[in-house]
Amino acid sequence: SATDVMTVTGGRFAFNSATNGGAISTQGSSTFTNVEFVSNTALVSGGAIQSWAGLDISASRYLSNTASFGGAILIAPATVGVVRSSEFTGNSASQGGAILNYGVITVTGGLLQGNAAGSTGGALYTDSAARTVISGAQILSNTAAVIGGGVYALGPTTLAGGALQYNRCTSGSCADTNGLFAQTTLTVTADSPFTYTDNLNLRGDLVVQGNVTFTAGVATFSVAASGVTTHTLSGSATTAFRDLEVLDRSVLDVGGSVITATGVTTNAGVIHRLAPAQSVTAVNGAHTYDDGVGKPTAVLAQSGGADMGDTTVRVSAHLTTTEFLCNGKPLSPRAAQRLYAIAPANGSNVTADLTLYYLDSATNSEANGLSGANLRIFHCEDGQWRLVRDAAGYPATGSGAYTAGSAGAYNWVTISGHDFSSFSPFAITEIPSTNASLSNLQVFSSSINIPLTPSFAVATTEYTATVANTVVSVTVKPVITQTNATVQVNGVTVISGSASSPIPLVVGANVITTVVTAQDGWTTQTYTVTITRASQSRLSDLQLSAGPINPSFLTTTQAYTVATVPFAVASTLVTATAGFAADPIGVSALHSGGAPVTCTGATSPWNCPLGVGGNVISVTVTAADNTTHVYTVTFSRAGDATLSDLALSAAPINPAPFVSTTLAYTTSVLGNAVAGTLVTPTLTYPGSDVLTVTVAANGGTGAACSAAPYTCPLAVGENVISVTVRAIDNTTQVYTVTVPRASLAQLSGLTVAPGGVVAPLYPTFSAATQAYTMTVVSYGAITASVASTAAFASDPISVVAAPAGGAEATCTGAAPWTCPLAVGQNTISVTVTAADNTTQVYTVTLTRAGDATLSTLEVSAGVLNPTYISTTLAYTTAPVVKAMASTLVTATTTYASDVLTVSVARSGGAAGACAGAASPWDCPLLVGVNVVSVTVTAADNTTQVYTVTVQRLPSDNADLASMDVRNITIEPIFDPATTSYTASVPSFIARVVITPTTVDADATIAVSGTAVISGTASPTFTLGIGDSVITTVVTAENGIVTKSYVLTITRAAPVSPWYVQPDGDNTNPCTAFGTEYACQTIAGAMAKALNGDTIYIAGATYTESLTVAKSLTFIGVNTPTVSGGGVSRVFTITAGADVTMDGLIVGNGWLSNTLYTAGAGAGIFN
Repeated sequence: SATDVMTVTGGRFAFNSATNGGAISTQGSSTFTNVEFVSNTALVSGGAIQSWAGLDISASRYLSNTASFGGAILIAPATVGVVRSSEFTGNSASQGGAILNYGVITVTGGLLQGNAAGSTGGALYTDSAARTVISGAQILSNTAAVIGGGVYALGPTTLAGGALQYNRCTSGSCADTNGLFAQTTLTVTADSPFTYTDNLNLRGDLVVQGNVTFTAGVATFSVAASGVTTHTLSGSATTAFRDLEVLDRSVLDVGGSVITATGVTTNAGVIHRLAPAQSVTAVNGAHTYDDGVGKPTAVLAQSGGADMGDTTVRVSAHLTTTEFLCNGKPLSPRAAQRLYAIAPANGSNVTADLTLYYLDSATNSEANGLSGANLRIFHCEDGQWRLVRDAAGYPATGSGAYTAGSAGAYNWVTISGHDFSSFSPFAITEIPSTNASLSNLQVFSSSINIPLTPSFAVATTEYTATVANTVVSVTVKPVITQTNATVQVNGVTVISGSASSPIPLVVGANVITTVVTAQDGWTTQTYTVTITRASQSRLSDLQLSAGPINPSFLTTTQAYTVATVPFAVASTLVTATAGFAADPIGVSALHSGGAPVTCTGATSPWNCPLGVGGNVISVTVTAADNTTHVYTVTFSRAGDATLSDLALSAAPINPAPFVSTTLAYTTSVLGNAVAGTLVTPTLTYPGSDVLTVTVAANGGTGAACSAAPYTCPLAVGENVISVTVRAIDNTTQVYTVTVPRASLAQLSGLTVAPGGVVAPLYPTFSAATQAYTMTVVSYGAITASVASTAAFASDPISVVAAPAGGAEATCTGAAPWTCPLAVGQNTISVTVTAADNTTQVYTVTLTRAGDATLSTLEVSAGVLNPTYISTTLAYTTAPVVKAMASTLVTATTTYASDVLTVSVARSGGAAGACAGAASPWDCPLLVGVNVVSVTVTAADNTTQVYTVTVQRLPSDNADLASMDVRNITIEPIFDPATTSYTASVPSFIARVVITPTTVDADATIAVSGTAVISGTASPTFTLGIGDSVITTVVTAENGIVTKSYVLTITRAAPVSPWYVQPDGDNTNPCTAFGTEYACQTIAGAMAKALNGDTIYIAGATYTESLTVAKSLTFIGVNTPTVSGGGVSRVFTITAGADVTMDGLIVGNGWLSNTLYTAGAGAGIFN
């Protein structure tokens, strides 16, 4: 598009072809650097490039490209192109062998050589609306058949250095053949030398129909060939030229330089602009000169120097760019205004009064002539241009008359209020006709008039026509409107109303140019007729992507076939090339039994859909005159190797429903019980068949299923059922259904390694057995490694472990898994999941032993030292007193499964169990060192013993708990803290026995120096009359502490009481009072006693039946006992009088039917 930009650097464009722009046609700006264009062809314009926007070319090569217009490049109107340092060689076209320019182009440097034009512009053709600058380019050895062997320039052209050499005409009838033909302004600059020499043309090297301007400087414009001397334009510029031809009514402006032309042979009609009063020698022909100020003051000398006198000066109608200065200030004609007269004769730049006359409007024609009303008169006054006005203020008008047809006549002009008769006369010349129109234009093929579109009209200058391919040439018959005009057809002069010579037509567009030149020799009108010659509506090539056509393509063969194509070929690309590129091509496809379908695509290749069965591709070529040829290609498309349905008895397929273009399917996981499936395939097209049905288990090799109906066995795991369908063209297609069959969710192996050491399972592993146990494992086995293998390898396995009563924990890792083991019972669960999500759980129950440690240990005997921690096994307590005969032991195992036993042993002695079945245990303490042992037994029978050493100190208690003196009462009442006692006994008590009892059983006693066991009677001590001192010394268990108890017994002098003493000296009956005569029985003493007597009864056991009939006092001494003498014996003590009993014990019996009352019987107890 016009907004796009294309940049190409490097590369090569070769052998491309198109209607316009053989290699490239661009609407946007483009840049080409170091690019080569070779042998590209355009039917109409731009053999290599046609550009409609900015074009920038550097260091590129254009070789052997061809087109009708612009063999290598065509620059479109309003397009600016720059060509730098590039080569154009061997390119060809009808116009512009290398370059045709309709826009603006600058060619800088480079080489244009050996290019050819069939008509005009061997190297370069510039249109009338175009502008061209050639700077430093070498334009060499180019040819044209009609005109402009090197350059043909209808528009302004500038030469700035370089060379234009050896260009030539190639036919004998060349009109104006030369190196350069310029119809308008040609400017030669002084930037650098420009060599223009030896172009080998018939009439001259340079033909100019417009102004040629040589800019000031030292530019050299030279020809040095054929022995012609170099000639110079002298002045500020030095320029040499040869055979310089300027056509009639053109001006050669050399910037005010004086032309020295002595000896120069020039053609008639040359007008040289001279400085005032300058002269030139006229040689070889009539010349008309203009002195530059509009007045014939120049002296013209004929051969021999004769004075020609005043000569009519014909003022050119093309002086519209001339400026006239008044004191240096210009007065220039406006657009479409023509300057006719100037006065006075003293130069174009005046400081004195000067009047200018010029035509105000361009509407004047030859018939009307000039009228004063159309003239405006300006006067150079006081250094300013002033419009001359009449008395009424209107612009002054001339009073002189001018009669049409009186060429050369001029009259005095009188202006109202002003008389200019004193001024020099001014020249008035008849205006030649500017009518360059045609009144009719016709084109003929032989004698047949070819209609133009639109129909001819004078104001219409562009026409088109179409002719059949059989029309190979035409003639053009132009009729001019103004009889003095001339006309050329394709550069060849034709007589008005006569046909031109036959003009050959190429297939495609042919542009015929008819140029009418008005009588003034300058005004032109160009009529163009573009004649399109139709092609033969043939193809030059035809190809199908579906396959090669048969027979091989010939442009005259219109029916072809192609071999049957596979079903996969659903369309074909049709590549068709018209014999003439501009001919449109239509492509359609017809499927058997259907309607034609237009193939997609605007240009080749077209994409045509194909149906299954017969297909006919039709390619229609239409020539410009609408004649057509139809090429057909017939072939068949095979059916495909597809199924219309596929079903399995075991399960539905997925995705569903079945689609023939979907080749891969699956089913849900089948249970282990499903061992096979029926496969039912349905073909899409008749003629196809099911080639094979196979099943491959778990990536293995496929095995054939049984024949139709197809039955395929299913293995545990993944089964791929493959159905191969074969089309009639032997193409095949495979449908697959992946059928997973679940396993039994079993293990094939299971090992457990507590602490990394594999231990046996009970019972031995079997896939059918799910529950196992193991022997107790050590405390150190904090984890167990579990290795298990699924019977079907793809079944996933998960492993968890849980302590008794605890939460499950996922074991880490995978095959083997690492499971944590808690102390106590653990259950490891191994779950196998089959593909259908059925599961089976294997369990292993194992017990991890504790570490045989205690979490707590306390003894009531005291605080443990050191402070308890489970890793310390030996402790002590502070020594305990003798009073602490045992200690409670409180112990708790770290792990509940561990078992405790507690024992105690005196140091060096055997251990004895402590009392109690559970904590706390009661352990006896012996005096001395006691070792309490707490034994912890773990589940694996490992043991650990904690010991507590308790020292029980011996007693320091030397107290007596009691001190009994048989038959004697001591005073004060015994108190362990009281160590001094007394007692009084009657005289008959002559002996005494003391029974001391210690508070501490382990203390020792010595009574009057004799050792006595605590609680036992001492030896008998004899009491004398009066005081007897008995000392009892108690030594504490520790052997250190002692305590002495002193008993002072006072024995009375003898009195009359009776004594009863089993070991008495006397036998019954008694004979006297006193201990010396004691009775052996109570009854004996009673028999002797009288009322009021006292009977002392010594401590002993008496078995008697007593009847008391007297008033007696019985006094027990040292705990006498009266026994009934046997079991169930009744002792009867009858008190017939006052009886006092004291210290008597009734043992092994009771008082029958008698309630205790104070008085009688007092002191007798059960």
